[in-house]
Amino acid sequence: MTVADESKKSNLALANCARAQERPRLIGVRSVGRFDCPIMTRLWPVIHTIKRSFIIGLEGPEVRCFYSCMSTTLIEIRRAKVSDATDVAETHDEAWRTPYQGIIPGNELEKLINRRGPDWWDSAIRKGSRITILQFGEQIAGYANYGRNRARSLFYDGEVYELYLRPEFQGLGFGRRLFKAARKDLMQSGLKSLVVWALSDNEPAVEFYRALGGRAVARSSERFGAKTLDKVAYAWQG
Repeated sequence: MTVADESKKSNLALANCARAQERPRLIGVRSVGRFDCPIMTRLWPVIHTIKRSFIIGLEGPEVRCFYSCMSTTLIEIRRAKVSDATDVAETHDEAWRTPYQGIIPGNELEKLINRRGPDWWDSAIRKGSRITILQFGEQIAGYANYGRNRARSLFYDGEVYELYLRPEFQGLGFGRRLFKAARKDLMQSGLKSLVVWALSDNEPAVEFYRALGGRAVARSSERFGAKTLDKVAYAWQG
């Protein structure tokens, strides 16, 4: 074999090695590329990394996204702190505009969003309201607000008042994790049964609670300016 042949063979081996390192390395599942993986496709705008492959592993209350460059992004579910007030307000703003646009009249929707600014959330957190957040890295991706059932006509112990995610984090299972965390917290406080209200026209929310096993138990209505909208209550027994 000539020196040229040896050099060509060596270069080919190095090229194959480089390509192998760029391929996704998933443990226990079939290797997939960046655009073949639905989770990768959905999270790519909010994940900042120079590598194409990652692994998602579940470890207790946290989800860890592992990259081949050895960086780690944590997904944590925890109680909101006063320092989270501004970020929760921004999450509330983004999460409300998408599902309610075209359902709640524009002026009324703006009033509802503006009413829940950082000061409102700061006050709610300081007063001890149960507000649990899902944090993706340094960003708050969603929140749940819950407590005792407010409807005296419904014989359920607890209620999830709100559960919302920023649009880019929806459809990834994070809402289910938030709901489970809120329900667990309520049950640990002795509130075994649970109810949630959703606007009937908010189809994604209705489908979400049905998929979680919620049973429609009541209907009512709520006025938003000159418009009256129907809403339905979904319930879970302890």
